[in-house]
Amino acid sequence: MSSFDRLRTDLAGGKIAPVYLFYGKEDFLRDRALALLQKKLLGGVGDPFNLDVLDGEECPPPEILGCIRTPPVAAGWRLVVVRNAPFFRSQEGEKGFDADKLTAYIKKPLPGACLVFLAGETVDRRRVLFKAVDATGLVLEFAAPDARELGRWITERLKREGFQITRGAVDILMVSCGRSLQMIDNELNKAVLYAWEEKRIDEKVLAAVGSRWVEENIFAVVDAVAEKKWSGAMEGIDELMAMREPPQLILTMVARQMRLILLAVEWRRSGGTGQEFGTRNKLHPFVARKVWESSGRFTAVQMESALAGLAGLDAGIKTGRQEFYPGFFDFLLSMAAKRDRPAGGPGKA
Repeated sequence: MSSFDRLRTDLAGGKIAPVYLFYGKEDFLRDRALALLQKKLLGGVGDPFNLDVLDGEECPPPEILGCIRTPPVAAGWRLVVVRNAPFFRSQEGEKGFDADKLTAYIKKPLPGACLVFLAGETVDRRRVLFKAVDATGLVLEFAAPDARELGRWITERLKREGFQITRGAVDILMVSCGRSLQMIDNELNKAVLYAWEEKRIDEKVLAAVGSRWVEENIFAVVDAVAEKKWSGAMEGIDELMAMREPPQLILTMVARQMRLILLAVEWRRSGGTGQEFGTRNKLHPFVARKVWESSGRFTAVQMESALAGLAGLDAGIKTGRQEFYPGFFDFLLSMAAKRDRPAGGPGKA
């Protein structure tokens, strides 16, 4: 049972823990779990009297304790959410009197109060605070789903709304959106509205609401780079931007494909097969096939260099030193190694 299903089952049975720790890579499921918990305790509204949302990086333990010890209004529940909770990271153990007080509260929480810590992708299970939450409350990891779990999530998500979805439509969503539950959920919301009367989603419905094979277009860009077709790579970027795909998503997915290709290059070197590679890495068959084909066109050194260049571009964009489009053009120039100048991009008529 997934962490989200565990929480939903507990809440449906009236089982509410006094303290929760949510962590893991899948922010979408974590945020939905928090919304589910808030709805159970506060009726789903942003109750200004019984809800406090704090930033753990800025709020010291005494402030957190002051909020959670404030009696709830109208004999309801009091919910305190601590985002960016730093108390569970490695090398950041509980230090001093304040942390001891927080640990003491977790070991003996107040009735009618619920404290939720939202940590990062990983936690240090050796921390005293982690052990206290694990003993008294509930620790839930929201991990990125594999292909099987993702397919089941899509099917069950629609089943709860009285909808059916074809196997082909599930495959399209998994390929076009990767493992991003947020992207898949957005596409499903559009499809549900479009097929409200029929209660059935197939490939035609997804095409009608504008679902894109984003990953396939990303592979087209990577293939063009492998074949030194620089103008083709920029044309692929132009098409993705015309589809209004976020630049950060494009960059992230290009980097993801190149990381997979690097893994495949190493797998080839060790004598493994494409089928073994896809199975071991839990990839969709389409993705596994494309990655394996691309791995025959690159060397490990080329992929490592490309990933370093993309990391530099990502850092430049996030700090405001670079813009995505000219930055990607410069990235292609660096890969071309002065052999061919990519057509299009900055400077074109």
